[in-house]
Amino acid sequence: MTVYFEWDVETVTTIDTKETETGEILEHYHCDTYEQAISEVQRAAPEGSAYRIVLVRDRTDKYESLVCRSWAYIEDGKLPEHFEDAYNNQTAKVPAKFHKEVARA
Repeated sequence: MTVYFEWDVETVTTIDTKETETGEILEHYHCDTYEQAISEVQRAAPEGSAYRIVLVRDRTDKYESLVCRSWAYIEDGKLPEHFEDAYNNQTAKVPAKFHKEVARA
């Protein structure tokens, strides 16, 4: 198994419209570092939306097929202790190096 990490800035809706529901993800801005993600959120979000920063964890098998994807969303300037899958189940622990990266920013 191989594990990959990537920072992502999601543009999410903050209001319901005919086309979207609140919290729906509209766009992704993939980043190599937390610092790059921070610079993405410095610009104004489109009307009716906001930005969320998340650390994405992908685990693949020996054929590089995706086995598990999980997320750790920044809340109040901090990462949680664990990633969560699509069903809100805790998966792996967030590595200390990412907590340090967020703390430095």
